[in-house]
Amino acid sequence: RTMAAAGEALPESMRAVCFERPLEVAVRELPRPRATAPGEAIVRVDVAAICGSDLHPYRGAEKGLAPGTVMGHEFVGHVVEVGPDTH
Repeated sequence: RTMAAAGEALPESMRAVCFERPLEVAVRELPRPRATAPGEAIVRVDVAAICGSDLHPYRGAEKGLAPGTVMGHEFVGHVVEVGPDTH
């Protein structure tokens, strides 16, 4: 169920900061996610930050983060879509 403001269509894509390799991130245009399962919600991010835990792979101190991984789980925004049976 989409919850955008009246007359406001949600975009088909979003910008995301993605890990490329140690000391390199890139802003990519990605398809916007969809809420398809119960309990899911899509949040339009208004402000985001890279968390301290994101800095470990960025600095190369932690291995295993695949290139293209979206970073930045610290954010503020508005719920714009929810999955079925999400209240």
